Amino acid sequence: MPQRPLDSKTLIARAVEELRTGNPIGAVRSARAAARRSRAPFARAMSLGGILIDAGSDLKRRALVAEGVELLNSVRDAVPSGGHAAYFYNVGNGFSALAHFERGHGPATRPSVSEAISNLDESLRFGELPDVRTNLANALRQEGRLIEALDEYEAVLAAHPTHHQALANRGY
Repeated sequence: MPQRPLDSKTLIARAVEELRTGNPIGAVRSARAAARRSRAPFARAMSLGGILIDAGSDLKRRALVAEGVELLNSVRDAVPSGGHAAYFYNVGNGFSALAHFERGHGPATRPSVSEAISNLDESLRFGELPDVRTNLANALRQEGRLIEALDEYEAVLAAHPTHHQALANRGY
């Protein structure tokens, strides 16, 4: 008896698990298969775009990260109500990942850092999440805006004293 093809949600779950277990190439394959089965452009872009950004970062492949950011940007005008915080968070993380491939130190020397900060700030307009604020602080730190970064880490820790990423990154 032939097996039924996996649905897009199952394939995305597989892609996330493959990323978690250190198989970014398998994650990209699963995410691309999920995108082919998905009928919703926004859901497809969010799932595949996020996986491409994470896998590209793991593999140090700028082209995958850029593809993920472009895919997310392609649905910017189709963000459903209630999806803005997650959308801008993913785009901000994508630009932050792209910044690792750019040269320069300090404010305005790496355009992707400025884009990351802008998108993460926008995400915070739609909801207060410690990971968003921590990633914003990381981007500010990348740009050399250390006092602002420290303020963001402190804001996270005031509300979530055991947030490990904020605690560790504040030390930098």
